Amino acid sequence: MFRGCHVPDHELHVTRDEFVSVMTPRLARTDLLENVRRLFKALDLKAEGFISLRSFQQVSDKNHLLVS
Repeated sequence: MFRGCHVPDHELHVTRDEFVSVMTPRLARTDLLENVRRLFKALDLKAEGFISLRSFQQVSDKNHLLVS
């Protein structure tokens, strides 16, 4: 956000709108990645570091998810 600014640090400022426009896409990516990690953890029933077909089917059946 401040890269390339040639203003003394004590004079730098960011408006609310500027902050929101810069941070929204960054947080969206972070939230998506965190959601994917949580989903993987939920599907990795034995904490083996991978998702087996059996684990996937168990979670799908338990949550009434249709997988085709």
